[in-house]
Amino acid sequence: MSQCLGRRTFSTKRFHFGDGKHWVYAECQCKSKATVKELCARCNDRVGKIHLQSQPDFNHGTIGKDIPEYSQIYGGDWYKKGVEKWGEPSETDLKYLEQYSEAVMKSLKDYYKVNKSLEEIEEKMENMFVQADTKAEEKPVKKARGKAVTVTVEVSKIVPVIVAMELDDEPVIPEETIEIKLVVKTIDKKDYYYEPIKEKVYNKGSSNAIGEYIGRLKDGEIIKGIVDSDQD
Repeated sequence: MSQCLGRRTFSTKRFHFGDGKHWVYAECQCKSKATVKELCARCNDRVGKIHLQSQPDFNHGTIGKDIPEYSQIYGGDWYKKGVEKWGEPSETDLKYLEQYSEAVMKSLKDYYKVNKSLEEIEEKMENMFVQADTKAEEKPVKKARGKAVTVTVEVSKIVPVIVAMELDDEPVIPEETIEIKLVVKTIDKKDYYYEPIKEKVYNKGSSNAIGEYIGRLKDGEIIKGIVDSDQD
């Protein structure tokens, strides 16, 4: 769950204008977790300005978007007008104000970086399923009883390569696929899809669809219980 993107400020995060009497507030981020899209429930319910700028219910807007004109947070229209009236904060205070704003923007970039990557990965994972595409099949040939007869078929089995990621890591988007060429093989009077390199056997479904992996072919018999190495 991501941190709320509600813009906030605190009574301890205020600095004097040049006249030493009036205050400007540093831009901060709400510390709660986002539950309503990008905001927490409290920030989502804020409706406008109230008496104290530092109160949680004061609506300073969302970080990354315009600062409301009534907000006394550094960088907004109210602050710019305040500089004209009372002068800029001291050089030291300006550095502090800038540091707070930079920290907020870094948090915003991290938020979109992670959430955008997760959305892309979820979308790709939904679309990455086993697909069978039978392009061409030769004419049937006479099959001998009790023997394995091989018919060449151009079939592609697309196996997704799953990439695990942590939220703190650089996002990794799975794009690699493994293409496995299969042929039709008759074993004990039943047609299967057979992968000759690793001797793997798959069920042959209706309309030539590739079924589930069964096992490996050894000496004309299907040995079940062997893990499909391409799904590791």
